[in-house]
Amino acid sequence: HHGTFRPEIWMALQYIEERLDGAEQFSADELADACYLSRKRFSTIFKEATGLSPTAYYQRRRVQRSTQLLLDPEKSICDVSHVLGYCDVSHFSNLFKRYRGITPRQYRQLYFVE
Repeated sequence: HHGTFRPEIWMALQYIEERLDGAEQFSADELADACYLSRKRFSTIFKEATGLSPTAYYQRRRVQRSTQLLLDPEKSICDVSHVLGYCDVSHFSNLFKRYRGITPRQYRQLYFVE
């Protein structure tokens, strides 16, 4: 794979990984600027490379990251949503369900025996 992505795409993926835990906000405009491309051009090459828009890719990666965090029994679902920078738990739960097909609570029930 490594040889097939343009350097801008590698840079973009790194930028996204650094922003998964919500200390820094994700901005597709900022990302396009950092890659020295217009937003439209950047979105086009990003989608060609990953199959998703930059924002959709970011949301999917945050949900993937949350699946790791949810496996920590010390963290509540609320804690997980805050770590990832969601302002409210229901927004996080809705996104999680859209990407995973189940709620964070249901996901936990699959992996934990109460």
